[in-house]
Amino acid sequence: MIMSDKIEKKADEVKVMDNAAPAPEENSAVEYLTFLPPVDIFESNGIMKLLLDMPGTGASGVSVHIEDQVLKISGDTEMIDYGRSVRYKREFPISNELDTTGITAKIKDGVLEVILPKLDSAKVHKVQVSAG
Repeated sequence: MIMSDKIEKKADEVKVMDNAAPAPEENSAVEYLTFLPPVDIFESNGIMKLLLDMPGTGASGVSVHIEDQVLKISGDTEMIDYGRSVRYKREFPISNELDTTGITAKIKDGVLEVILPKLDSAKVHKVQVSAG
């Protein structure tokens, strides 16, 4: 399996990660509610594709990066509810069978699509079988 066994291949429910919101930036009155966004994970021969529901988040508010073989995704919204903005955070341990230099991400209508290409050595290769 390319992704860690900790990741289920079905959509998760939105859950509050912790009750204590991260401290707002200095001189900022904004507080955040932090949520774990639901995700769908798809695997094909050449890629892993993640779809994360992050409503209210635009491209400028999203961060996608790799650190110590962990895909880290976060996003802040401009939606304010009860004086707090929403912050999404999700992390995925990833295999060394993925090409971390070829990752792409785009967001449209509140859905973040992250494409992780597999290394050629991790792709399925068909072997031709000859007779006799």
